[in-house]
Amino acid sequence: MNYEYPFEVVERKAPKCLMPQDESLFGNELVRELPAVSETEEAGAWVFPSGHVLKGLALNRKQFNIRVGVKGSFKAYLKALFSLLKLRRLKKIDKAYYVTNSNSKNFFHWFLDVLQKLEFMERNYRVAAEKGVVIIPSNHKADFMVSSLSAFDFRVFQQDNDQLILVKNLMVVPDLAPTGNYRREVVINLRERLRSFFPIKRNEGRQVKRVYITRRNAKKRKIVNEDELLPVLSKFRFEVIDMDALSFKQQVQVMLGAEMLVSLHGAGLTHMLWMKDRGKVLEIRASGDGQNNCYFTLASDLELDYYYSLAEKTDAAQSTQRADYIIDAKHFEARLEQMVEHIG
Repeated sequence: MNYEYPFEVVERKAPKCLMPQDESLFGNELVRELPAVSETEEAGAWVFPSGHVLKGLALNRKQFNIRVGVKGSFKAYLKALFSLLKLRRLKKIDKAYYVTNSNSKNFFHWFLDVLQKLEFMERNYRVAAEKGVVIIPSNHKADFMVSSLSAFDFRVFQQDNDQLILVKNLMVVPDLAPTGNYRREVVINLRERLRSFFPIKRNEGRQVKRVYITRRNAKKRKIVNEDELLPVLSKFRFEVIDMDALSFKQQVQVMLGAEMLVSLHGAGLTHMLWMKDRGKVLEIRASGDGQNNCYFTLASDLELDYYYSLAEKTDAAQSTQRADYIIDAKHFEARLEQMVEHIG
């Protein structure tokens, strides 16, 4: 059975608090064309200890979820070759599926790239009947990965870091949509699967209705004047949560009861997957950045109300992903109040 998703035009609902001067930040995503995608079958492919897929001496391009260019391809090729230095074992597999990509060790990309593929495959493939396995590279062993994989009925082969895999027929599964985009039906089905799978009862343990995810202990991308925001968050009964201090199960438990989520742009906003239906999300995002809209589009596809508050980089030369931020507390309070008070 072939993995194929057709061309699609999607429409997103605008942010609830959209200001005329900010329309350019979201304009490219309000109506978006998603190209058709299909898998690549590689006969006699190698999965290196680094997790990279090669056919002969050539890298398979569909293992990258972004354009890496010549320099990026060369770096990936070198990583694959250097990983052979720790090679101790060879594993042969007749048929397998490769579903990860160059960024899927990241929390966001794992759930919205890899698991979105698996959700589609679970509903449209007969992997078990075809005696195929899903290969997971050796560097994909985080708790959230292992736990969430159990929600799917696939045979999984976890590669070891000293293992080279030769696959007679390898199906390289591409992302369903360009990074930061989703297939709405699939991502909604994924949300329902994840909500229902984890053995957590909603009336047990610690749940928070209004969540603010702090990055105060992160190495990068922090709000340097976050202390000024804390009284505002307290005023509107938000609880400050450091997700890095919690196990994955505890993170899910916190979010199962959440009605509102506030966070700086980052993987923490992925937790909207577990929020209550018709919840509200406020993203603190870089002023002038109209490229990083993955959480706006996710909120829209999950039918959550999306709000935003703009922050300034402390160093304008840094990328959105690496910069620290400062935000006007009064502006933030006005947006938070708008989200809390808005009805309908």
